[in-house]
Amino acid sequence: MRNFKKIIALLIITFTMVYGFTCVDASAAVKITVKDGICTVSGKGAMKETQILDAKSVKSIKKLVIKNGVTGVPPYAFYGCKKLKKITISDTVTYIGPYAFYGGKYDEITIPKSVKYMGGGSLGGEYKIKTVNMPGKMKLDWTSTGDEGSGTITSYKANVETINFTTAFDIDILKLVRAENINIPDSDKKYKSIDGAVYDKSGKTLLRVLGGVTELNVAESCETIKLEGFEYEYDAGEDDERVVTSLKSVYIPESVLHLDFSNTDSTLWSLLTLDSFEIKSDKLPKEDIDRLTNSCMSSRAVIKSLSKAGYVKLNDGFLMVDMSGEEDSDYDNQYVVSADGKIAYCYYGDDEVVRIPDCAEYVSCFNNSGVLKNNNIKKVILGPNVKEITSGAFYDLESLEEIELNEGLEYIGIQAFSGTSLKELKLPSSVKTLDKGFMEYTPVKEITVPENVETFTDAFSNAKKLEKVVFKNDFERLPDEAFSYCDRLSSVTLPESITTIGYSAFEYCYNLDINEVLKYPNLKTIEARAFYHIPFELITLPSHIKKVDDYAFYCVGKYKKLLNDKDKRNIDYSVSDKRVNILNPSISLGTYSFPTVRNTTFVYSGDFKNRLTFFDVWDEEYPDNTSISRDGVDRVKVYLSKVNEATGCQVKIFSDSKYKNKLYSKKIKGDSLKLDFKLPKGKYIYIRVRPYKTVGKDTIYGKYITKKIYLYY
Repeated sequence: MRNFKKIIALLIITFTMVYGFTCVDASAAVKITVKDGICTVSGKGAMKETQILDAKSVKSIKKLVIKNGVTGVPPYAFYGCKKLKKITISDTVTYIGPYAFYGGKYDEITIPKSVKYMGGGSLGGEYKIKTVNMPGKMKLDWTSTGDEGSGTITSYKANVETINFTTAFDIDILKLVRAENINIPDSDKKYKSIDGAVYDKSGKTLLRVLGGVTELNVAESCETIKLEGFEYEYDAGEDDERVVTSLKSVYIPESVLHLDFSNTDSTLWSLLTLDSFEIKSDKLPKEDIDRLTNSCMSSRAVIKSLSKAGYVKLNDGFLMVDMSGEEDSDYDNQYVVSADGKIAYCYYGDDEVVRIPDCAEYVSCFNNSGVLKNNNIKKVILGPNVKEITSGAFYDLESLEEIELNEGLEYIGIQAFSGTSLKELKLPSSVKTLDKGFMEYTPVKEITVPENVETFTDAFSNAKKLEKVVFKNDFERLPDEAFSYCDRLSSVTLPESITTIGYSAFEYCYNLDINEVLKYPNLKTIEARAFYHIPFELITLPSHIKKVDDYAFYCVGKYKKLLNDKDKRNIDYSVSDKRVNILNPSISLGTYSFPTVRNTTFVYSGDFKNRLTFFDVWDEEYPDNTSISRDGVDRVKVYLSKVNEATGCQVKIFSDSKYKNKLYSKKIKGDSLKLDFKLPKGKYIYIRVRPYKTVGKDTIYGKYITKKIYLYY
């Protein structure tokens, strides 16, 4: 029997080598045969998704013939056939699935007029198809792949040179295909194609621009341009997406009299990345120009062209605007262009030293992160009337090395100078608000906060080079995250009025001496994570400190040395001896005020009964101090802090929150213990630890710290 099976297998292999690969699904009425690089699909009905080519066939087929009688090609049917150069499809086919012919190297393909549905990506791939002949109306199918697939039949980055439409043209088909050029039949009664754009039959109205067109020369016959033709929605499953053209150059002739903005967004994204925009028409109405300006304020090419044509007047290279005062849900025409406007919205010049015009009260957009590239600017001088630098105004403008801020400036916005090369910032005494991250990622090393500053939230977060800060203003609470991630911060001069260090105020400030902050005599409260992840060897909590919240101090190591030149966090994470002096006997401490306490000694003053033994519950695989694995209980350790005058500590573990079902109870004189008992079936255990000392025959206990520990599988 075994020899018989071997003979049959050998016969099948020999047959395949001689006669080619044949894919036959017993339940299918369609057969696929591959021989000598030619794949033939024959039979009646649709191919089944189970009819899959073997790897050898995928690599070898050069020609595909889908014969008469076949009605459907399933998703991925010929995906990745990189040698496929010719495809013939019979006019009985009505459906072509997603990615069906993706990745082939065919120069031309004809989709029969019988095809009503094509899947996303069915003609996609990296290879550029020279010609696609297809019906002028098509429905997209991508749901059969089980995922979203592609929203266009071709690749999103146009991989087709020319599409010839063979039936009446439906303009919405351009939502499904991207090409460099199209040809609409002359017999079409509604549309005509000219140089990669679709016009009405008269040629007077430009309706659509192809997604793959990079250079658009509007026809000399055109009088109206519908801007929705540059960006239009297509069905993307649950959400609509927008086709944004690949334009780099646009020419508008004298014949154009109107720009139609119906169905467009407040920003024309397709025009923002233009390298060239030329407008010859001098007859466009003011409302059209206002809308175009509002839609393309971040396009250097568009604004400079409008200025050259006399439509927009720049003030020393600045587009000056005022708020229109009109309430519009789409923000259309929210700005009114005026040479002496109060908002310096954008700069379109090429100077290295730029002075903000005297009429400006607000400075808006110099940013270098997107399409408005102001690479030349090295110095900016604010005009005398500037009150506000808006959020992101100079964001990522790496060339900016110097700025002169005027007296009268009141507000500096979110990330206003983020990513610039400013080495110095002299804040005028008039400044009242410093917003979030206004100087993040700059080389500024020192800064003085003037006395009139009222609000500064997390203003200095991520100021990676900042070393020294002096506050001249008066406040009681240092805001949340005020200096978070200031790696090099080593000196902070706070006002004597300071009472509270806010949440995460100095988080990850590796260079900071905590004791220098704690010395302020009116300081009472240290909020959660205030000094999170700052290495220390000795902390003294003075008697004026009343409360320390959870995770206020967290560190597992000490400094090895200061940060090196490459800004790496150079911390020695080997466990070292640490000491915490607590001088206020009635201080309020949280369960997790000191969440990591290995080799840490707490020296309290006052009555022993008020003292606490902090502890870590440490699962080496998941060290989060709040949960342990049932499967890895043998690797869990409880680390115990030392307490002055204590003989040891008492550890009790319960399975219930009322502490009735005791699992474990011991007095420990060491600094750690292993969990050597069987875990209960519930979700949690409750670990209680308190210090004790023996005085003669008496035992005096301190206060319990209790941690609720989650048990997971």
